[in-house]
Amino acid sequence: MGSASLAASEQAEEKAAAAVQNSLNAVAQALEEGMAIQKLHLVATSDADPDRQMEFTLDAGLAVSGLKLPKAERGAEEDATFFVNAIICTRVADMVEGMTTA
Repeated sequence: MGSASLAASEQAEEKAAAAVQNSLNAVAQALEEGMAIQKLHLVATSDADPDRQMEFTLDAGLAVSGLKLPKAERGAEEDATFFVNAIICTRVADMVEGMTTA
């Protein structure tokens, strides 16, 4: 799930732009037509725990922004919260790395 902002490549004469929400086919078609992803908002879930979601945005240079970390549980130790957040950051980094090698 997520959304994408796409724009015509620098070589294209037209300055076309498009926005797509929750449609992989539309993104694939825009890429085939020579457009490039400018911003990609992703909502990732795990098969093991579909209620947990990771939400973040990637720009054209694959810089991550807007990563939403879960709120600390009431009474949770700081170390536990830190490790949960570190695991989420690692998973996001792994996803971004997977996109660059795909």
